[in-house]
Amino acid sequence: MSYCAPLGIPLSVFRSWPKNDRKWALAWRHDQDSKLPCGCYPDETVGDEHDDVFAVERVVCERHRAIGDAAEHYNRHADKTVPRHGVYWVTRRVD
Repeated sequence: MSYCAPLGIPLSVFRSWPKNDRKWALAWRHDQDSKLPCGCYPDETVGDEHDDVFAVERVVCERHRAIGDAAEHYNRHADKTVPRHGVYWVTRRVD
């Protein structure tokens, strides 16, 4: 069920899959469950042996920066009667 339920696949449908397909699906689920919440594998990133082996570089996603800027501006200048929560920001390229 840990594979089926999140994907909305009925157990009866999953059980109708070929045995090898089910094994691969469950192996994938096990692999996903073995990751840290950040998506990294503990054996590749946790422990003294991994200390100082990663370099960090700041990368800016311009799309999300633009959303943050727009939200900041909106919240700073919005009329108090205008909703501040539940606002959905849509981006589009302006090449």
